Amino acid sequence: MDNQIKQSVEKPPTRSSNLSKYQKLILIVLILLAAAVALFFLLDWWRETRESGSKPLTWEECIKLSGSRVLQTYPAKCIAPDGRTVTQP
Repeated sequence: MDNQIKQSVEKPPTRSSNLSKYQKLILIVLILLAAAVALFFLLDWWRETRESGSKPLTWEECIKLSGSRVLQTYPAKCIAPDGRTVTQP
């Protein structure tokens, strides 16, 4: 009789603890992914604001810069090494 009582009182083994570990792992991965995406957008925003705050480039300054390219268009355009473009006046 004691065996029957013990069997009815004991809980059957469950996978809730293993499932909980997987849920924690998935949650950590999702948090890291969200942080990486947020960091990407933050760095992109920072780069754009830093570039937009830079000094405007004139035609003369652009053509004197090392590594700049002058496009043979009408009117001519100069592309600075940092990607800024200036149209010839």
